[in-house]
Amino acid sequence: MSVCTAMALRKGLQGHWPCLSRLRAYILAGPGIKLLTTHRRFRNGLMRIKILIIGFTVLCGLGFAMWDVVRTPAPSGQASVLPSASAPLEDFTFTDYKGGQHTLYDFKGKHVLINLWATWCAPCVAEFPDLLHIADQRSDDLVLIAISIDNDTDVIERFFKKLPDAAQTQITLDNVYIAHDPLMKITGSVFQATRYPESYLLTPDMAIVRKISGALTGDDIQSLLADK
Repeated sequence: MSVCTAMALRKGLQGHWPCLSRLRAYILAGPGIKLLTTHRRFRNGLMRIKILIIGFTVLCGLGFAMWDVVRTPAPSGQASVLPSASAPLEDFTFTDYKGGQHTLYDFKGKHVLINLWATWCAPCVAEFPDLLHIADQRSDDLVLIAISIDNDTDVIERFFKKLPDAAQTQITLDNVYIAHDPLMKITGSVFQATRYPESYLLTPDMAIVRKISGALTGDDIQSLLADK
């Protein structure tokens, strides 16, 4: 654009400055403000979505990390010897997989082997027949309480049907109790277990004398009972 053309255009617009000013004011006061407000709201909405996505991602990461800890089997057969003078466990109530209600103190006067397990835990599955066998051999002075954290009892019953015939019979022994703890009120709140299997040997007055992280063999259990 030449200088002459620019000057002519400027001169032609001079008479319209009031109209242009009013148009500018109208745009800012009306549609312009609405457009600006809409843009700001859209931008704020995007920011909120980003924050929610970041928060959701962090929570998912923590959740998967905790789940990985819970589902990771404990190292095999690591026994911790607790003080023999440890205080007795507080009594707690548990429900067996058939719906029966029991308390820990129902078994005072006998040694109790508490086993925390699940059907998806390979070491738990491997040691289960040995636990039942020992319970059968020591039926006079030992009670086995196997506490499962499986989601439903149908899974437990299907697992039992796959066991050897001898083990299926031993499940029905009077000194064997298969507890169901899907909400981890016992495994989590009482024993703070995070990996499975985990076992506890209790004295007749319900004090813990052994804590075993990992799978047990029949010989391990016999040795623990011999040293009780």
